[in-house]
Amino acid sequence: MNTENLIITNEILQLVAEIDEFKGSWKTLGTLAPERLAVLKRVATIESIASSTRIEGVKLSDREVEQLLSNLDTKTLRNRDEEEVAGYSEVMQILFESYETIAIRNDL
Repeated sequence: MNTENLIITNEILQLVAEIDEFKGSWKTLGTLAPERLAVLKRVATIESIASSTRIEGVKLSDREVEQLLSNLDTKTLRNRDEEEVAGYSEVMQILFESYETIAIRNDL
């Protein structure tokens, strides 16, 4: 990479500083207690499932998604919205458990 004509502006320095700050924050996540990480993962999963399925027309709130997922093993799915949420949850669980062995391809 030729850096002879590289001009570093204040904007570029600010962006590099923000990236560095984010990197430090990201590393801090690894030092959180496992219980805290589990709670954060659960909240993020519920919000992701609720938001993503709402894009597809599901009318369930975050709270309703949380309740559905809490009773998923014992509950009979009553409608398409609940089926969508359950399916999305199942796919996320597969990803969480197998992300290291899933091949990523861009030719699909």
